[in-house]
Amino acid sequence: MQRPPPRAIIRDMVTYRPIVAPDATTIARIHATSWRSAYRGILPNEYLDDDIDADRLTHWRRCLSAPTERDVGVLALQEGAPVGFGFAVRDNDERWGSMLDNLHVLPGHKGHGLGRSLMHELVARLAEAGTFADHRRYKFLAPHLFLAPHWAGGRNEGGH
Repeated sequence: MQRPPPRAIIRDMVTYRPIVAPDATTIARIHATSWRSAYRGILPNEYLDDDIDADRLTHWRRCLSAPTERDVGVLALQEGAPVGFGFAVRDNDERWGSMLDNLHVLPGHKGHGLGRSLMHELVARLAEAGTFADHRRYKFLAPHLFLAPHWAGGRNEGGH
């Protein structure tokens, strides 16, 4: 029996693992499917129905083929099937800290806490990477989906 990767954990029947370059096609599919569901009527239908697949695949192949040490990506799997992902840029901004670049869950898996769970997993991995001297000072700021220090000089400064 093979041992899971070091940070593979199961929360509510979901396993998390780092995103790697061969995941580009899977990540692009989840991203495009999520946008089709969430942005219908906001983005042009022509883009959502045709161009988005190639666009997202090009983006993720480029991003994952040359990751930086600041990139942190997590793929969520339920019963071995990819159902969502999160991608953050560690220490993206001196004031605001790390930025959540993408968080997508397949439409049929929304509403069950998977997005929140992906956020917790990203925060844990960012903390492991030494991003946060004290990761308790960081919080999820909905609806903007940024990770930011929420206490600065004793005041709640919020996100951007």
